[in-house]
Amino acid sequence: MGSLATLTRKHGVFDDYEIFGYWVEDVAGKRGWLVDMNGIEGGTFTVIDNEVYASGRNYGAGHNGETIVQMSPVVADLRPSTKQVIREAVAQWEAEESEDDVVSRTFGQVREFEESGRRLQEILAEVKEKIGEAPVWFREDGEAFMHPDLAQKLNEPGNEGAMDFLRYLKRLPLPADFKE
Repeated sequence: MGSLATLTRKHGVFDDYEIFGYWVEDVAGKRGWLVDMNGIEGGTFTVIDNEVYASGRNYGAGHNGETIVQMSPVVADLRPSTKQVIREAVAQWEAEESEDDVVSRTFGQVREFEESGRRLQEILAEVKEKIGEAPVWFREDGEAFMHPDLAQKLNEPGNEGAMDFLRYLKRLPLPADFKE
C-alpha cells in the first residue's frame, strides 16, 4: 500500500479483544484503518471501505506520522463475528472524531508544513553552497527544473516533507512581475 499519513490513533477493548487502530490516508486521499488486535483471532488487519483484509505489521516512520504497511489484497479469514467486532471498533472511533480532533490535526499539519518548508530552505542553502548557484530555476511558463544534486538530496530518507513542500510550491503560479 505504501506511504500513509496517520490521521489518528485509537485503542479500546471490544468483546474481549484489545484493539489498536490507526486511521490513515494515502497520497490520493483514500482513508482506511490499520488494526492490531489481541485475542483469540488476533493479528494485524487493514480495513478499507468496511472490508477487513489481512496485512503485515505496520511501522511508524519519520517525524511526520508517516506509516509504512504491507497489505495483502486477501480478505481476512476471520469469523464473521470477529470481523464485526473490528467494524464496530472502527465505526465507534470514526464517530468519536470531533471538531476538536479536526482542529488539532489541522494545527499539526500546519506545523509539519512549516517544518517541511524550513527543511527545504536548509537543503536549498546546502546544495547552493556546494554547487555555487541556485539549485532550482523556473521558466516563464512556470515549469521548474532542479539541479541533480538537489534531486539526490531530496531523495534521501527523512526529506520526504521537503520534497512534498517543493511539489506544492511548483503548483503555485509565478508572480506577474517574475524575472529569472
